[in-house]
Amino acid sequence: MDNRITKKRLSNFLAYEWIAIIIVAVVAVILMELFFTFASVRLTKGQRFTYFYDEFVSGDSDNDFYTVIDEEDSFSFDIREVVGEKLSKEASTLVTRVTTGEANVIFTDTVKRTNSTGQTSRVNRIIDQFDGFTFGDETDDKSAVRAVSEYLSRFLADDKQDKSPLDYGNLSEQKIAANFNERATARIYRNDLKAGIVSVNDEYERIRKLCEDTVYFKKIIEYNQTLADDAKIFYSYKRYSETVENGGNKPSGYDEDTERYYGLNLSRIGPKAKNVFYLTDSEETGDVIAVLFNLGDVYGDLKFEFISFIDAIIKNYSNFADALS
Repeated sequence: MDNRITKKRLSNFLAYEWIAIIIVAVVAVILMELFFTFASVRLTKGQRFTYFYDEFVSGDSDNDFYTVIDEEDSFSFDIREVVGEKLSKEASTLVTRVTTGEANVIFTDTVKRTNSTGQTSRVNRIIDQFDGFTFGDETDDKSAVRAVSEYLSRFLADDKQDKSPLDYGNLSEQKIAANFNERATARIYRNDLKAGIVSVNDEYERIRKLCEDTVYFKKIIEYNQTLADDAKIFYSYKRYSETVENGGNKPSGYDEDTERYYGLNLSRIGPKAKNVFYLTDSEETGDVIAVLFNLGDVYGDLKFEFISFIDAIIKNYSNFADALS
């Protein structure tokens, strides 16, 4: 039998079988994509930290800011990706990202602008629309510090239940390890554990860092309490008040609520911050505010990574960091 490949035979094959060749090639590509998709390690929502520059806040300095955050070693070993994103004018974008669990912090502003609901500011609209942690002390039931303390309390040693959970020495490494082993069943850890890249020692360090960073966060809160009202570095607001002023319904508990510190005023922490966090329109007058999202249990044990993020901003861009050391 003559099985030689000749130019004529090859030409005939391509002429009559080209459709089959394309189909086979397409199927091969799809199969490869599926293989790498299922074989690759998928990040859990908490392992991706996302911060936004709102529509009217410039993100032009993000490369420099990202470098500072990265060099500061701001996050625990468990954060595998940090993303800074500039929001467009599409209002639904932020809603979508929060709904899908992809939002930790947003840099927004206090400028009053006219829209269909009246005179509103972006910061107040965001606070009214989304749940967030406040910058209050442990007496504030919505504060980040209180939430962290409640989380860390689960690790208190049995003989130190009345001690501060922010002191790592009061925690039980046995309880920390048990919690880590439960989390380690997630796919993200399997290969790293086998390869020795990740161990329970990393978890001990994550908890220790959270303790230390929260103590520093408390110092920021205490510093704010020493300032005059017109110099305070936190943004104070009664949630839903702007919505109510513009004709919206009063939510349950509105009348009993009080003003809380819902944001960090980046325009007041020092001149270095103003070179990084500023409005896109230089003609507008207003402050840039960092607001923290509270997405409940979406991020699991990693829901408080914003503590280190805010600490890094204060340490690198404020004019009072030395006073907190």
